[in-house]
Amino acid sequence: MAKTYQRNANGRMALIWYQRPLLWQGVAGIVLLGSSIIRWLYVKLAGIGLRVGWLDTFSFWFLVVSALVFVGLLTFKVWYFVKEVKAAGKYSEYRTQKQAIKAIERGLLSAGLVRKTVSETVVDVPSCEFVADKTHTIIKVEKLPSVADLEKVAEAINSSLRKGKFANYAVSEPLQTADGLYYLFELNDVNTNLSFIPKRIEDLVPDDPYRFKLLAGSSPVFWDYPNQPHALLSGLTGSFKTTTAYLILAEALGAGCDVYILDYKREMLGFKQILGDKNVVSEPSEILSLLSRLVDDMTLRNERIGAEIERRGVVGLNGKDLNARPVFIFCEELGALGEALGKEKSTLHGYLKTISMVGRSSLYMLVNILQVADVNSAPAGMRSNANLKILLGKSTSEMITQMFSSGYIDVVTKNPGKFKGWYFLNGYSTQPNLFYVPNLHENGLNTIETFKELYEVGRKRVYNEMI
Repeated sequence: MAKTYQRNANGRMALIWYQRPLLWQGVAGIVLLGSSIIRWLYVKLAGIGLRVGWLDTFSFWFLVVSALVFVGLLTFKVWYFVKEVKAAGKYSEYRTQKQAIKAIERGLLSAGLVRKTVSETVVDVPSCEFVADKTHTIIKVEKLPSVADLEKVAEAINSSLRKGKFANYAVSEPLQTADGLYYLFELNDVNTNLSFIPKRIEDLVPDDPYRFKLLAGSSPVFWDYPNQPHALLSGLTGSFKTTTAYLILAEALGAGCDVYILDYKREMLGFKQILGDKNVVSEPSEILSLLSRLVDDMTLRNERIGAEIERRGVVGLNGKDLNARPVFIFCEELGALGEALGKEKSTLHGYLKTISMVGRSSLYMLVNILQVADVNSAPAGMRSNANLKILLGKSTSEMITQMFSSGYIDVVTKNPGKFKGWYFLNGYSTQPNLFYVPNLHENGLNTIETFKELYEVGRKRVYNEMI
C-alpha cells in the first residue's frame, strides 16, 4: 500500500496522520484509559448507592471491548514485529533494513517519483520492503504510475543507499512480480572485491563435490552444476578467461571428477602429466575420437541410471542422486578447431550438442572457453544449454548479445575493469552480475604441483562406480 505524504506547516513533506505507525495503538490506549475511568467512576457511585442499570452494562462492555481492541492491536504489532525480525535474521539487520527503506522512500519522494492525489501538497509514495535470503537482497517497490521511469527509480534507490551497510551496493534492472503489482530490484555489491583467493590447497577441495565456489564475500556464489549444467567462458585475449577456467578445473580435480581437456590451442598440454595423454588431446582427429567415446560413455551411463530408476521405482533420479562421478570436459577455442576440421565441423558440433542436451542427468559437464560466443564457436543449442555464462574484460554490444541477450546491453558495462567481468548463473540471479576473476597466483596455487596434489586428493573421494 502506497504511503501518503502531506506538506506540513513547516513546508516539509511528512507522513499523513492516519498512516503513522503508532497512531491507532495510541487511540486504542486512550479509549481504554477513558473506559477504565468511566467504569471506575461507576463502581464508586454504585458503592454509595447510585446505581444506573444501563450505565452498568455500558461501562462494563465498553471496558471489555476497549481492552480487546487494545490487546488485539498490540498482539498484531508484536506478531508483525517478530515476523519482520525473523525475516531479517536478527534485530540489528531488521533495524538496518528499516532505516534503508525509510531512506529509499525519502529518495523517491525527493526525486518526484510520486503519485499526486488531492493537490501538490498531498502525494503517494510507492511502498518499499526488503525481500532477502542467504544469497539475494531484493528491494520490492510498489508499481505506481509514478514509477514508470525505472532508470530514475534505480538512481533514486542508489542515491539513498550511499551511507551505511549498503553503501557498496547498487540495484540492477528490475523484474516485475507475476501479479504485475511490484518491481523487484536486486542489490549487488559493486565495490567490494569478491574474488575467490584460496589461501591453501584445501580451499580448492569442495566440501560438496557437486558444488564449486566461484566468488567470495559475505554471501559466496557457488555453481551447483548438477542443477545448472555447463559453462560458457568468453572474453578477448588478456581477459583472464583461462585463469577463471583454471579455478573450475582445480575444483573439479579436488572433487575427484573425471577431467578431459580438448586443447586445440595447445595451451593446457601441461596437464597431460596429471591426466595422461588420453584425457588431454589437441589434434582434431584425437578430439573427435575422444568426444565420440565420451558420448558413448554418457549414453551408457544414462542407460544405467534408467535401469536404476526402474529398479528403485523412483522417477527423476540423476547422477548426483546416485553418487555418480562427475565428468568435466574443457573445450578451448572451438571456433578455431571447427575451422581446422572443415567438413567434420558438423560432427564436432553434433557431439557437443548431444552432451549439452543430455549431460545434465548423467553429470557430463561442458566448460567452453572461447573469445567470442558466435555461431561458429558456440552454436545456439550449446549457448542456450549453458547455465553458467561468464563474459570477462572489455566487450562489445554484439558480445553481450551473444552471451546474454540484447536486453542486457544497457545493464552490462562494456568495460567493467581489469580482473572483472559479468556472469549469469541460471536460477541464482535474474540478470548478469559483476564477476571477479579468481586469484590462484597470490598464494602460489597456480602451479602444476598444486593441480597434481588436488588430483591425488580428489581420487580418494568415493563415488558409485557402477553408474
